[in-house]
Amino acid sequence: MKKGKHHKTTIHHHGDGSHTSTRHYKHDDGTESEEGQGHADLDGVHDMLEDHQGSPNVGEAAAPPAEAPAPAAAPAAAAPVPGM
Repeated sequence: MKKGKHHKTTIHHHGDGSHTSTRHYKHDDGTESEEGQGHADLDGVHDMLEDHQGSPNVGEAAAPPAEAPAPAAAPAAAAPVPGM
């Protein structure tokens, strides 16, 4: 299914300092979908927000890519909330 119009992002903080972000989409046919990912720390959340919803600060776009740290285990997904 083609992604619909992005209408909100939710971010859940976990006790171990990790976060789960979920981007919510509305489609032309009235249905909704979501796409989520885990982040090891708040820095990862900020990077996701820039990648999907904003633009980098002056000078960040031209910075050389840093060595990527080893991916952290994603936290267990929370149960869906009824009505969402």
